[in-house]
Amino acid sequence: MVRDLTLPAFCGIVCADCPAYVATRANDENALAALAAQWGSADDVLTPDDVRCDGCPPGGERLYKHCAICPVRPCALERGVANCAHCSLYACDRLKRLWRMVGTDKPRHVLDDVRREML
Repeated sequence: MVRDLTLPAFCGIVCADCPAYVATRANDENALAALAAQWGSADDVLTPDDVRCDGCPPGGERLYKHCAICPVRPCALERGVANCAHCSLYACDRLKRLWRMVGTDKPRHVLDDVRREML
C-alpha cells in the first residue's frame, strides 16, 4: 500500500508536517531527543524512541507513543475511513477531545476543508 503522508491522518494532523515524523524520516536523533524533552513531562517521561513515528495511516511500523494509544485511530480503522472527515459521526466527542489535547485548531480546519471538498 502506498501511503501519501501529505494527506491528513485520521485526526487531521498532516503527518508530513509533524516534527516527530520529519525527524524520524531524517533519522535525526538530536531532533527526536529534543522532541522527547519538549513533549514529555515529569509524569510522562519520553525517550527518542517514544516520539519516533512512521505516520498514522496503516502500514507505519512505529507510532509516536501517544498516537499508538489514541482512540481516534482504531475507530477510524474499524470504520474503514480515509480520515475522520469521511465519517458519518464527524466531529465526534473523541475527535474533539483529541483536538483540545493537541492544542491547535489546525487539524480541525484540515478536516473541515476535506469535508467541504466532499460536497
